[in-house]
Amino acid sequence: MDMKKGIIILSLMGMVGLISSCREKDVTEHEWYIDPSHVRFYGEKGAWFGLPYSKVEVDGDGNYVSSGTWMYANDGQEEVLRGVAIKMTSDGELQWDTIDPVSSSFEDLLKVNPEEFLIVSRRVNFRDGLSLMQITKDGEIRGVINVPDVYYQINNLVAHNGYVYISTTRSFDTVPTENKYRLCVEKYALSGSLVWRACYMDRPISPYGNCAVAPVGDGLVTTSTIHYDSVPDSPPSLAFAIMMVDTNGNFKWGKIVTVEADTNTNGANKVMGSRCLLDLTEGHDGSIVGVINGPAIIKISRSGDVVWYRALTNYGGREWITMPYAVVRTPDGMYAAAGQENSCPAVGCVSLLKFDDNGNVALMRGYFWGPSQGASDVEVTPDGNLIIAGDGEAPAADSSGKYDRVAMFLFKVDLNGNPVW
Repeated sequence: MDMKKGIIILSLMGMVGLISSCREKDVTEHEWYIDPSHVRFYGEKGAWFGLPYSKVEVDGDGNYVSSGTWMYANDGQEEVLRGVAIKMTSDGELQWDTIDPVSSSFEDLLKVNPEEFLIVSRRVNFRDGLSLMQITKDGEIRGVINVPDVYYQINNLVAHNGYVYISTTRSFDTVPTENKYRLCVEKYALSGSLVWRACYMDRPISPYGNCAVAPVGDGLVTTSTIHYDSVPDSPPSLAFAIMMVDTNGNFKWGKIVTVEADTNTNGANKVMGSRCLLDLTEGHDGSIVGVINGPAIIKISRSGDVVWYRALTNYGGREWITMPYAVVRTPDGMYAAAGQENSCPAVGCVSLLKFDDNGNVALMRGYFWGPSQGASDVEVTPDGNLIIAGDGEAPAADSSGKYDRVAMFLFKVDLNGNPVW
């Protein structure tokens, strides 16, 4: 089972079993509780599940373009997916929305430039390829670029200098076998044509284990899970492949990174997640900074050596079970990571983590307003705050206090984690 489907099933099971009891408890006194008036929701009544793909980007006017996916039953009571894109002002007012008329999922959002974006869409089986929907900041859809035979994982695409870079795993056998896959970076023109492909293999790569890709310096860095049989079992370890290429496709280096895994009572690193970086960014000092399930954070030098690794599953005297889906540099010289915290008063909480270049944690907390919510992206806004995107249950419009839909949301906080809206 692929990581995201496992997360979805686990979350859904928890939601079915716990939502009713959660609603009966008064949890508004909890330090993580926020009033839902601080959150901007977009979702139709009856949408009952959101995939953890909601993304946000800031356009040239300082407003927020966001995309995500709903699931609900159509008139024939068949479960369908609907890709959704919206734009909100910096004050959280809806400007436009567009809903894909056919069943699809919008799985990522790439900023080509301040005026144009690409929505990563899938209207077919999840292993059959991707569509990149070209959309302007005003909501005009200008075309669709088809990229066949690419498997999507969270954050494994990035737009950079007018091209799209994708992290993939590719077999080097005519007949693919599980233990003969390489980690690759592929460069595509906006026409959809492949410009180059650069690959690396030291140990067997998981066939669908490609993870985050991001520009770092004059190149691209990407990571992948490696085949489980290649991971030492004693002492417990967390290992992943990482490679760097330049923007012309020349291989610079590749390594297998192994660190001692944190094995808390829930085994979050092993049970809940992959063995690679869920997201990464270029550090303030030119290094590579990433986030890992657990949660854990890591800093890697430009040459691929581990500078430090911090497991945070027992940070501050409490147990954390966090999926940190996105990390960004912040204007105060630190880093912010957002995701879903599964050890919280609700079925799931929005998580926010801030840390510095030495791995010191400045802020680690959750937010909840309803029975279930989680974040999947974070960006820095032009006014120096953070805009967080995710999916969660939204209150009914009739002020009844009931939650009648799962909605995309945007949530704006300052650099100290305080709500701005």
